[in-house]
Formats: sequence, structure tokens, C-alpha cells
Amino acid sequence: MREEIGLSGEGWVDLGERWHKLAALWLRAETLLGKSGQGDLTFKTIFDSNLPDPLKEWLSTRILRTDAARPGESFGKEFTTYLVNLPWGVFADGNGIMNELWCRPGKTGIIIFLVGLYWQAVYSGAGKTWASNLERVETIFRAILKAPALYVAIFLCFTIELIVVTRQREKRGRAESSGAAGEIAKRIKA
Repeated sequence: MREEIGLSGEGWVDLGERWHKLAALWLRAETLLGKSGQGDLTFKTIFDSNLPDPLKEWLSTRILRTDAARPGESFGKEFTTYLVNLPWGVFADGNGIMNELWCRPGKTGIIIFLVGLYWQAVYSGAGKTWASNLERVETIFRAILKAPALYVAIFLCFTIELIVVTRQREKRGRAESSGAAGEIAKRIKA
């Protein structure tokens, strides 16, 4: 899949440093979203969405684990229209971005933006519009990284993990001390 979306091979080399920086930003956002607990989208949610049809098809092929058809030349315009019509004002509002259906990790999440940009570059040309879309996607990834709700989720996960580990250590400590006390009692009786 990495080559299919430009994260390795010719696509990785050809798209250059801006693409590499965007991929690093995507990885940070993807990792953070991984802590959100959100699962994959359903087919119904995908096909009821306003995503461009080629991206809907790509998402469904990820779920089915089949190969995706490549988009036509008009995909670049379709993708740009989708990006331009996103509720950009909402994204500036802390957790507003978390309400977007694609704001999730995994094969039905924010990876669609890398797919869209890569397809636009390969099938529709990587010109000024592509560069503008890359900036738009960068803004989306940065908004995800700033969403307070994700940090609350991480904090809660770490807190729960700390509590569990502490309790396990306490139990082990009691077991070891009772084991030592029993050993001492046996020696005294002997």
C-alpha cells in the first residue's frame, strides 16, 4: 500500500521534500488518532458521505482488501472542490475537526488525504492546485495535532495504565512478602 499512495518507491522520490514533510506530519496525526479508539468506517457511512467517488471506492477496497481502480483525469478538480468546501472555520475550533467522518486512524481515516494528493499528482498533474491542496491537507493534519480531546484520551489511557501497573506491583509485593513470611515461619518451626 505504501507505493500505491506515494509513501515509497518512485512516488516518494518524485514528489520531493514537501511530500516527505507532509508524510511525517500525517504519521504524527495518525499516531495520535490511534489513541482515540475510533474504528473503521462502515460501507454505508462511506457511501453516504460527500467524499469524491474515487475516494469512496478506494476506502471500500481497503475494507474488502481488493485493488482499487485508478481515478480519471478529472479527479484533481473533484478533490480540490472537496477540500475547498470543507468547513475550515470549524477546524480552527479546538475539537471541531474531530467531528469529521475521516478524522480517525487506519485504512478509512486521514490516509485518504495522502491518497487524494498522490492521485492528483499522478493522474491530474502536480501543479499549483496540487501545491495549494497540499497546504490544505497540512492544515488538516495540524488541526488534528492541536485537538485537545485527543490529548485527554491519551492522558486517560496513561492514567489507567499507571493505575493497573501500580496495582499489579502492589499485588506482587504482597505475594512476595507473604511468601517470605511463610518461609521464615517454616524455619522457626523446624
